[in-house]
Amino acid sequence: MVPSATDLPTQPIQIANNLPNRGQLLDDECPGDFIKGLILSVCSLLPVEPLVEECEKKNRLRLLTQFLEHLVSEGSQDVHVHNALGKISLLEIITHNTPSRFLHGM
Repeated sequence: MVPSATDLPTQPIQIANNLPNRGQLLDDECPGDFIKGLILSVCSLLPVEPLVEECEKKNRLRLLTQFLEHLVSEGSQDVHVHNALGKISLLEIITHNTPSRFLHGM
């Protein structure tokens, strides 16, 4: 069903308010690009900590890279944002064996 024009402005709020089901997309193995797009569409409405926890539990933390980098570029001082980016960087080092890239500012 295609949403009507009056439904569109409320969709980001509905998505953000539906955080108890945030893991369902991960459980259903939705494409990463779809999940990234959804997260980026409601950036400022999402609490970071529960989103990071859910993605970390499902080993999908890298999905949040662009979202977290966006928050940093907006000046976020949230410790959860920076810790998650640190974990993602560490994952990159471990999985790709590229410590020199990390140490030289990626």
